[in-house]
Amino acid sequence: MELIPKAKAVVEVLHIQQKFYRWSKDGTYRLKKIFNLLYNPYVLSLAWYLVSENKGSRTPGTDGVTAKTVKEEIGVVEWLTSIEHKLREGVFKPDLVKRRWIPKSSNPAQKRPLGIPTLADRLVQMALKLVIEPIFEAEFKGCSFGFRPNRGPLHAIADVRRYMTPRNGYEWIIEADLRKCFDNIDHRLLLRQIGKKVKDKKILSLIRSFLKAGVMEQDQVIYPVSGSPQGGIISPLLANIFLDQLDEVYHQRFHTLTPDQRRTMVKHERPLLRHIRYADDFVIFVKGNKDQAIKALDDLRDFVNNTLKMELAEEKTRVLHPKEGFDFLGYQFRRGISQVNGKTGTVLLPSKEAVTRYRRKVKELTSRSNTWKQLDQVLGELNRLIRGWGEYFRYGWVSDLFSDLHRYVFMRVHRWLKKKHKGRSWKWIRRRYLRHDITGRANWNWKDTSLSILARVCPPKRLSWATENIPTPFNCDATRQALLIPFDDCMSPMVDMEKVLKRPRTGGEPGDGKLSRRVRRAAGGNGSRKGYRASC
Repeated sequence: MELIPKAKAVVEVLHIQQKFYRWSKDGTYRLKKIFNLLYNPYVLSLAWYLVSENKGSRTPGTDGVTAKTVKEEIGVVEWLTSIEHKLREGVFKPDLVKRRWIPKSSNPAQKRPLGIPTLADRLVQMALKLVIEPIFEAEFKGCSFGFRPNRGPLHAIADVRRYMTPRNGYEWIIEADLRKCFDNIDHRLLLRQIGKKVKDKKILSLIRSFLKAGVMEQDQVIYPVSGSPQGGIISPLLANIFLDQLDEVYHQRFHTLTPDQRRTMVKHERPLLRHIRYADDFVIFVKGNKDQAIKALDDLRDFVNNTLKMELAEEKTRVLHPKEGFDFLGYQFRRGISQVNGKTGTVLLPSKEAVTRYRRKVKELTSRSNTWKQLDQVLGELNRLIRGWGEYFRYGWVSDLFSDLHRYVFMRVHRWLKKKHKGRSWKWIRRRYLRHDITGRANWNWKDTSLSILARVCPPKRLSWATENIPTPFNCDATRQALLIPFDDCMSPMVDMEKVLKRPRTGGEPGDGKLSRRVRRAAGGNGSRKGYRASC
């Protein structure tokens, strides 16, 4: 096979994904024969670009092959051709997965397993993800935000803040977490869930082989009977497919109720529930009394034990009142009094663990072991940390906290300079490294690199109200599709837009070849384009 340019591969694969998304949404097709798409040149080429551009491609699996090895020693085209041949002949088998233990971000003393597949397995997993993701994305519920296209943790945080508002009437919260979710996924139940949408036995057999692949740890091979290894490209998608059963329960019983039905339930003192999930962490808001919230938690525990064959992490599961507060995705949510207008509202702050991790990272970057570096290097590393942390935690009541953290970073740089220049006085350090900006504020500076001020580079911002109807890149909005497509330096954006908006008619789909008004407007003209149609 030949390596397709990335821009062209993105367009063609997006076209395939849009058809699968539409067919799955409408329920008009039973997807029985899609395995051949895994070795489609466009799919394999795009999978290679996505895998090789990821930092994880530098880490070898059990075969010792990295993206650099493929480019310099094997050859990309030859390597992709060999994988295409194995898939076409049906002889591809996953290699052993290398296991490593990494510290948890919340508690560095504890460690969690990380599976590292070989580069070939990662490529096939990426191709598999490109093919089957739009099929299940059409069925996923709006209350799920983890590891999905166009969705992220801030969407889940905004949704939690929305239902924390007192006027919505949710007075009790169930905070829950699944114990070792990725390690306890039942293979039989997962494959049954996948089989409801995908009837291709070759696809199911390939997924089963990835789940049953042996794990190598300290020269010992273990064959798992449950779970999906963390670190695999397709593992988050498989977890979402498995946990969609949990979303379905609350979606059918509560999320689809009309306003009149909700008022009737409240009138008869029946509880209303709202479920919000990010991966294996989720919260459930209860509109009712505490006894009803406890009953909802018991029902949740029974469903998880009996249907999902999992367990709740009891140490992280509880029923609480909004005034008590809880942590979710790095933020602390609590109902309190606003300092601006004196009204009851939601207090949104970075959690204590998040602040502690930030201080710990600053301390590592300004430790005694780094005194051999120049100040501009240290400031550059600190600025990247400050901007990344601030962009995520800028939403909420953080003005005072940002000021305190900047003083902490300023002090740590000062102490680092004292260690670097032993015996030098404070006046000498100030004269050499301290500069005043245009506002008159003193700050550390060296070689045109200044220490970023947290509240200045990431000013506090109000979090927008969330909506669960977030569009995906697989829907039929042609204008947004054109903006999502990357282009090379030698290609203009309009060329890529034309490739999306104009496509030859294939597959005998209905339509007379004329473009809709919306598509013509997005393409920038009303001229006749007979024989072409929009990609969706």
